[in-house]
Amino acid sequence: MSDFGVQDPGYRHGATVTVDSEERLRALLSRPLDFGCRPSIVRLDNGRFRVDVIGTAAQLDELITAGVEVELQPVPLERAEVGEGDRFAGGVVPRGFGRKDRGR
Repeated sequence: MSDFGVQDPGYRHGATVTVDSEERLRALLSRPLDFGCRPSIVRLDNGRFRVDVIGTAAQLDELITAGVEVELQPVPLERAEVGEGDRFAGGVVPRGFGRKDRGR
């Protein structure tokens, strides 16, 4: 099995999958992959179909083994935690949209 550069086997990767027929597209859509709220299927000029999916390395490996073209999307870099300090200090709950104070 490929590790796709991530240690966690349960990590869900984004990928673009291309199939060569409507029959293979229907088979792809019946798999337990995440296609988002509304699958975005693009019919290419050459009669092939492309769709974005989210799945584990094992699920994507199954597609590759079945001869499906899978283009892995880059793994996002880790991001720093959103804020510092206690937003609810003194029992005051923030209201509204707030503002971002840079370095104050």
